[in-house]
Amino acid sequence: MGQVLLMFPPRPDQREAFRLLGSLTFFYAVAAIESFSKLGDSIYFEEEGGAAPTLYVIQFISSTLNWRSGQITLQQNTQEVSSLDSHFRVQFTVASVNKVIQQHEFKSPSTSSTLNIRVPIWTSKSGAVATINGQSVAVPSPGETAVMTSDSQEELVQPFPLMMVGNVLSITKAWSSNDLVNLSMPIGLRTEAIQDDRPEFSSLRAVLFGPYLLVGLSSGESDMGKQDVLEGLSDWILPVPDDHRLQLVSLTQESCGGTKFLSGLNASGIGATRLLTMAASPKLGTNAAAQATFRLVYTDQKAAPQVASREDVIGRVVLLEPFDLPDKVVRHQGAGKGLVISVTGDVPQNGTDSVFRVVKGLDGNSTTISLEADSTPGCFVHHDCVSGDGVGLVCPANDADRNSTAFRTAASFTFGKGLSGYHPISFTAKGTKRSFLLQPLLSLRDETYTTYFNIGV
Repeated sequence: MGQVLLMFPPRPDQREAFRLLGSLTFFYAVAAIESFSKLGDSIYFEEEGGAAPTLYVIQFISSTLNWRSGQITLQQNTQEVSSLDSHFRVQFTVASVNKVIQQHEFKSPSTSSTLNIRVPIWTSKSGAVATINGQSVAVPSPGETAVMTSDSQEELVQPFPLMMVGNVLSITKAWSSNDLVNLSMPIGLRTEAIQDDRPEFSSLRAVLFGPYLLVGLSSGESDMGKQDVLEGLSDWILPVPDDHRLQLVSLTQESCGGTKFLSGLNASGIGATRLLTMAASPKLGTNAAAQATFRLVYTDQKAAPQVASREDVIGRVVLLEPFDLPDKVVRHQGAGKGLVISVTGDVPQNGTDSVFRVVKGLDGNSTTISLEADSTPGCFVHHDCVSGDGVGLVCPANDADRNSTAFRTAASFTFGKGLSGYHPISFTAKGTKRSFLLQPLLSLRDETYTTYFNIGV
């Protein structure tokens, strides 16, 4: 099992980077296996010997617990976390199970039981909201206590600390069916330094969003430069907007006996200009799938379509941004030369060599599009498999060449949905020489990534 995890990225063929950039050694791989196995059995813990049955909620995972000693059924529902939402939300629904317990010859129901909900260290008191059956609960400073009392079933039988960061929200009461406890906690970006006191590693930091470890899709790059790690993280780490999620596309051709994808394969290198290619159909959850996915960036004055469909993009003027390389774009180098990926900042102000006009496929197929260079009308993105996998800009010399079946086929691409997609928790982080797409480690499959970044140097 450890060897399987060791095959996960970042790149196992680069042992030094594998060690320094936060990847798993065999020891940590074994620990990771054990940790994952505890996700199902370490959500709830019971405390014995107290005045009333006490339950601790340690993990926020949607689940249902039949708590026999507390004589209730507890249903936990966590709302999906998004990088566009500044709060983490969880709801607990309580239902009486007295009849079930009595069938198992348990003692008669006690008058009350205690529910202790963990308040994690990654949140803050400011902006935290707790309610019980819709009634707001005051959030005191750490160390203070508060009491909420009401008639009969709603009575809280003892004072309890409502919110202490790193502690618990504690509620003791006689529960009834359909009682609702809602908790909304602030969630945000933070960094943690690597656990290594050697000076040469003092700048290595991981980026987290609440409890989620974020990693950057990369081939080993880690330099984020002189960024502020104490304040202002939101100035240079930005959530991926909703409209970006609907503009991811892949472009394919049926050529040389198979389906080929327009790809910036291995285009993650720093300071390198990489030629675009037509690559074999990639497996999902791999570098190849990410590098065969592009975001359409519209440069004309029209509003972006809600979804990037073929019909809606015909006639639009666009940039092609690689999925795994935010702020980089595809550009041409002139007639007869290959297409490359270049940093956005290097593009001229008028963007002439990176702007393409989407037109109906020259082959006349209802599912294809062609990309015409905006700077040189009549010149099209072109791939001829006979000449290899390279993708270039071709300007036909005459009408015969322009109207030939071979040219029209080679300049037409099937328009489809992107092979990769943004996780609900997705950010772009600006680095020194490139930007990084940050997503939760748990969302990746076989992509390579960076865990620890050089920040503040």
